[in-house]
Amino acid sequence: PNNQSLILDSSLLLLLLFKKLLKLILLVFLKTLIYVHFMLKESLLCQKICNLQEELEVKDNKSCVIFNCWKRGFFELV
Repeated sequence: PNNQSLILDSSLLLLLLFKKLLKLILLVFLKTLIYVHFMLKESLLCQKICNLQEELEVKDNKSCVIFNCWKRGFFELV
């Protein structure tokens, strides 16, 4: 009888560990998804700003905030 309870305990512990691991994986996946989503949005916004500036031929640094677009989708203020 004692052996059975030990097996039950260990299987419960294993199940608990598995649930925790699953939760962690899900959390990491969700965070990655959110990060990628915002990176893509930022990239699109950056591209729009660059296109607009090319259309308007903005070259004056003082009167306008110029964005330099990077290939990865981040932008920096010049």
